[in-house]
Amino acid sequence: MSRRHFSLGIAGVIALAGTVFAAAPAQASAVGVEITQVTTAPVVAGKKVEFSGTAPKSLKGGFVSLVRLGKKSASVGHAIVERDGTFSVKGAPAGVGTNRFVVKVTLGNKTVTSNTVATTVYSWFSVTGLQQPKTGDGYSVPGGYGRGWLKDPGLKINGKTYATSFERSGDYYGTANTFVLEGACLTFRGYLGVDDSDTTHETWTFTLGTSDDNQNFSVVDLGTATNRQDGALVTQDLGGAWYLGLGMTTDINTTSGSGGAIGNPQVLCSANPYNF
Repeated sequence: MSRRHFSLGIAGVIALAGTVFAAAPAQASAVGVEITQVTTAPVVAGKKVEFSGTAPKSLKGGFVSLVRLGKKSASVGHAIVERDGTFSVKGAPAGVGTNRFVVKVTLGNKTVTSNTVATTVYSWFSVTGLQQPKTGDGYSVPGGYGRGWLKDPGLKINGKTYATSFERSGDYYGTANTFVLEGACLTFRGYLGVDDSDTTHETWTFTLGTSDDNQNFSVVDLGTATNRQDGALVTQDLGGAWYLGLGMTTDINTTSGSGGAIGNPQVLCSANPYNF
C-alpha cells in the first residue's frame, strides 16, 4: 500500500503509543505458585487465554483451578500439577477491557493461591455503530467530507450479502467519514467492493486515515474495486489512533446513486467504542 501524509487544519504531530499484547507484569507471589500468560497475541473475547505455571513439588498432583477475578469470580479452567511442579491451563475471559486471573492449587486440605495476572481483552465492533467527532473538519477526500454515505444492512458485493456495510450514494467523486476510537482500537478490517446495483462500472479507490486527537491524519491506500468482483478482505493496523477516517473516491462523477462499498467494516477494541 502506498503511503502519504497530510494535516487537516490543526497543527500537531502524531504520537501514537505502541501497543503491547503481553499481559501486565504479574504481582509477585510469596507462596510458591507462579503463573505467566502464554498467549501473546491480542486476546479476543470468546477465545481462551493460556497460562503456564509452577508450584512446589510438594503440590505435585494438586488440582489447579484458574479463577477469573471480579464481582462474581468464576473458575474457568482446570489442570493438574505435574510431577516436576509445572502445569498449563486455559480459560475464557469475560467482556472487554482488563481481566484478572489467579490460580488456586488444592492438595488435600491445603489450597495455595498464585500471583495475579492482568490481561487486556479485545472484541470486534462494527464501524457502522461508531460515534463521529462533534468538532473539527474530520478526514477528507476530494469531493467532500461526510457526504453520500449510507448504512446498508443488505448490501451485496458480487452476490454476497454483508450484515453491515457502508456504501457511497450521491453525485460525488469522493466521500469520506471520520469515527472516534479514543486510542482503544488495534485493527480495522473490512471487505472492499462495489454495490451490485451499480451500473457505471467505475473503479473505486479506498483509503484509511488514522490521527491523534488533533485530527492530523496519516493515510494509507487500502486498494481498489470494480463491480462484479468478490469483496476483498483488508486489514490495517490502527496503532492506537484517536480517530479513524475512511474514504472512497472514483474518477467518474455519476448519478447512479450507488457505487463503492465496504462490507462488514469492523475495528478490534479493548473498550466499547459505541460509548465514546
